Amino acid sequence: MNLLVALFSLLLMGASANRDDSRLTFVGYNMPPFYMRPDATGISGAVHEIIQELCEREKLSCRFTILPFAEALKNIGDGKMEMGGPVAKTPEREKLYYFSTPIFHSSLAFFGLEKNVKNIKSYKDLMGKKVGVTKNSIPYDSLSEINEGLKKKINILPQKDPLVTAKMAELGTYHLAYLNEDYGKYWIKRYRSKIQEVPELKKQVDYYIIFSRKSMTDAQFATINAQIKKMIEEKVIEKIAQKYGLQSIEWPAIERPD
Repeated sequence: MNLLVALFSLLLMGASANRDDSRLTFVGYNMPPFYMRPDATGISGAVHEIIQELCEREKLSCRFTILPFAEALKNIGDGKMEMGGPVAKTPEREKLYYFSTPIFHSSLAFFGLEKNVKNIKSYKDLMGKKVGVTKNSIPYDSLSEINEGLKKKINILPQKDPLVTAKMAELGTYHLAYLNEDYGKYWIKRYRSKIQEVPELKKQVDYYIIFSRKSMTDAQFATINAQIKKMIEEKVIEKIAQKYGLQSIEWPAIERPD
C-alpha cells in the first residue's frame, strides 16, 4: 500500500511538472452551501469538506481556490488546475473532464419577488420576463432550451456569478433568477431575502466532482474515484451533505420498483 501511495504521488508530481509545487488545486465557484467563501474564515461548504477528506485519505497535498464559474471550468479543462466542482454532466464536458460518481441530487428552480412569482404556473408564463442566469452553466443551458420552445420570448441575462442574478431578482431589476434550488434556499435563509421559489417549474439535476483530462491519467482518476465511492458507501458524504442541508447520492444505488 505504501508503494502504491508513493507511485501515485510521483505520477501526480509528473502531471504537475509545470507548476511551482506538486500540490493539487481544487477550484470551485461561489455557490453556497456547496462551496463558498462567506467571510474572512476562508473557503468552506460541503464540497470543500468532501475534498479535504478525499485528499487526506489519498495522502494528497491539496489547495483550494474560488473563481467565476466559466473561468474555473476553463482552468480545469486546460490542465492548469486538477479538479473542481460541483458540476453537472454533459456530453461536451465529458470530453474535457473525468466525472466522479455523482455526489449530490439537486434541482434547478426560478426565484423572484412575490409579485413576479405568484402568477407563474407554466413555462409560457415566462414569456416577456427578464431572467438572470449564470453563463455557461447547466441553468443557462436549461433556460436556453426552455427559451427555444417559447420562440425566444424570454429575455435571458447571463452573469458570471449566481450571486449577481439572485441580487438582481431581489432588487426587482430582473423578474426572476434561474438558480440551483439549494443555492436559492441558502440565499433566502442567509440574507433573509424576500425572494420566493416558483415550485411548479423545478428540474432535477445531479452534481459531480470533475478532474482534468490534461493533468490526470485514467489510472489516477480511477484511484481517486474509487475512494469517492468508498466515502459514499461509508456514508461520509451523506453526513457532510446533511450538515449543509443537501441530498447526497447513495452508493450502491438502491433498487426501486418500476
